[in-house]
Amino acid sequence: MKNTLKRVLALVLVIACVVPFVACAKPKLDLEKAKANLEEAEYTVTVREEPNTGVEATLYAVKDLLSGDETKSLTIIKCETAKMAKLAYQAKKLDIEQQIEDAKLQIKTIKYMLNKFEDDLSSEEIAEGEDEIKELKEEIEELKEELKTMGRSGKYVWYGDKEAIKASK
Repeated sequence: MKNTLKRVLALVLVIACVVPFVACAKPKLDLEKAKANLEEAEYTVTVREEPNTGVEATLYAVKDLLSGDETKSLTIIKCETAKMAKLAYQAKKLDIEQQIEDAKLQIKTIKYMLNKFEDDLSSEEIAEGEDEIKELKEEIEELKEELKTMGRSGKYVWYGDKEAIKASK
């Protein structure tokens, strides 16, 4: 009995030490402080109050990067209740997962079309299909990364880029 208790206690201790290092990034949840920190990091920040909607306030932050049309962004939603936050989190997660499944289906369709009608397609059309597959695979990777950077804590839900989350602190 003592050995079992020691093993369980050791396991709990190991888990307690490891979880903080593998948990997803968490932004500053005080919207005013997060807004100030993001503005200091040159993000354009908007906070919208939304009374009587289930959502108390939403913070939107975006930063256009000089290297092309890439942007970094963060959205933090403060819900009226933890239950509402859980539902909002689940809805956003399902939306992203659905986008991933849609992109996978598009890839399958393009591959099928390329294989089935290869003889009837020009080399330009084949190249376009292959480029589309490449773009869809990149989109899937971006969406998977977005799933990793979203989270929920109490009445708050957030999603965005790691850099924006870090800048909010």
